[in-house]
Amino acid sequence: LEKIESSYSALLSESIKYSKNKKQISIGINEVLASRLLPEILSAYKQGFPNKSQRIFIEENYSNALENDLLEKEIDLHIRLLPIFSNKISYQKLFKSPIYLIADKTFPLFKKNNHKILSVETIDREKWEKMKFIFLYPGSGFSRLVDSFLNNHKIIVQNSFKIRSLETAANLSYEGLGCTFIPSFYLKQNFDSNKCNIFKLSEDIFSVQLVIAFLSDMNLNEETKKFIKEVVKYYKNKK
Repeated sequence: LEKIESSYSALLSESIKYSKNKKQISIGINEVLASRLLPEILSAYKQGFPNKSQRIFIEENYSNALENDLLEKEIDLHIRLLPIFSNKISYQKLFKSPIYLIADKTFPLFKKNNHKILSVETIDREKWEKMKFIFLYPGSGFSRLVDSFLNNHKIIVQNSFKIRSLETAANLSYEGLGCTFIPSFYLKQNFDSNKCNIFKLSEDIFSVQLVIAFLSDMNLNEETKKFIKEVVKYYKNKK
């Protein structure tokens, strides 16, 4: 009975989602971004239009799967990181985020009892290759960016763990169990400096750009246009 009820609820939700008589917005976002950014994104939209009653559908999945959903017109918007390679997809920029390295004792620049966030302006490949690194499984936009960064700098690191969740990878690094990269919204100001150090990378070396993407040739409805406008305005005012 529970399975039948669950299937019925899913079918009903899908029916409402694709009903042409309903005002709705379908948004794709991966779990890494959703856990930190989705609450403020939806709040920003609701504040701009407090009396609106249209439905918002959220689909959480890997970035490559959501990109396919966007191309197949199964979702209206995709909140994601650059780069985007398909010329069928346009986007509006939301904000640029610096990248931090959470480093354990395997990183040669590690300094015990260092409570400050250190800056990295250049890459010393030989030193970086000595660290044990926590990787993300392929599929997320951030994992592609990290792989591209390591390849561009010809850095070959030791694999400590492979994790699906960026938040889990960050928490492991904070406990001194490996090194990993994080966007600024996963940064902890209070950390145990006996277990890890935190290094901020120069934006010339490594940073991420968050965007809200949509199909170039698709006529967006007014609700979707308003959503994009309010979210873009929110992050512009937040700078």
